[in-house]
Amino acid sequence: MLEWIVSSAVLCALVIGLRYLLRGRIGLRLQYALWGLVLLRLLLPVSFGSSRFSVMNALPEEGELLPPVSAADSRTEAEGISPLPAAAPLPISPGNLAPAPRTEAQPTPLVPKTELPAAEPEKNPPDAGQILRILWLAGAAACLLWFAGVNLRFAGRLRRSRERFAGAADFPLPVYETAAAETPCLFGLFRPAVYLPPEAAEDPALSHILAHELTHFRHGDLVWSLLRSLALALHWFDPLVWWAAFLSRRDGELACDEGTLRRLGEGERSAYGCTLLRMTCASRPALFRAATTMTGSKRGLRERIRLIAKKPKTALLALVAAALIAALGAACTFTGAKKPVEYNDEWFAETAWPYAEEYAKANAL
Repeated sequence: MLEWIVSSAVLCALVIGLRYLLRGRIGLRLQYALWGLVLLRLLLPVSFGSSRFSVMNALPEEGELLPPVSAADSRTEAEGISPLPAAAPLPISPGNLAPAPRTEAQPTPLVPKTELPAAEPEKNPPDAGQILRILWLAGAAACLLWFAGVNLRFAGRLRRSRERFAGAADFPLPVYETAAAETPCLFGLFRPAVYLPPEAAEDPALSHILAHELTHFRHGDLVWSLLRSLALALHWFDPLVWWAAFLSRRDGELACDEGTLRRLGEGERSAYGCTLLRMTCASRPALFRAATTMTGSKRGLRERIRLIAKKPKTALLALVAAALIAALGAACTFTGAKKPVEYNDEWFAETAWPYAEEYAKANAL
């Protein structure tokens, strides 16, 4: 489990740094796709083989920092016996070589046999690893319950207050008007639908809102939102994972903006930016809510407006750099530490014996 935690944290830090380094130099959908590598590492608690490039090679091996313990010391410690210092050898002299005087054995006095109380079995206290594992499971269970409660409560509010919106009869998804939605959103994993607050239903740029939520649906962002919440529950203790989840959600909105503008056309770029400014004045959505919205933080809104005006395109050099860094990050974090060589009979037969045969032939042995 330590290998999973360390490699996930390293990959999160790498992709976060790459995101800020190449921001505005690569396409927004490619920038969003890089988080898929992080999500895969966060959800897979296993490594694929061993490699010399693995980050786990930088960690000390188990028991490497402990002093060597001999077999005799380990036996005496296990039996609860403290090792005695070795007796100093007696100097050899004629007196030492003489036989010791014989003494008659004294009879052993009879002592009445008494039964000793049975020793209570020792109770081994839980070690630090067990305590940490219990804490991790408790935290993950609490996060999953919180995630389920937030979404079930939101779904209940939408179901009780929604009304079918008649102004989008030809839209490929069901559209509802409800006061329970603070901002236009796409919600529902098995029956996805678009939910509009009353002010959004009367907005003149309703086509921008519906196109935005339809792009979220075609990008599969509802599934990504669910998997992101699961990764947060599994790594609730790691602040890098929370930072990565926040940035990936923001990059999902950036990629959605890019896809929506491609569908609306370049002539709607300025009007779409104005629609974002009107729709993102609502409160910030909850990170655990599995719904795609148009809202975000003030800093995220500034970034979205700036990138809408800039129209970033992927440069060839930036694409090569992103691919190489992502491949190196995968090689370092998806593999385990290289196992040390065991010098046993099998190793000797495969490695050392051929050289011994060549040496014997060369020297005519």
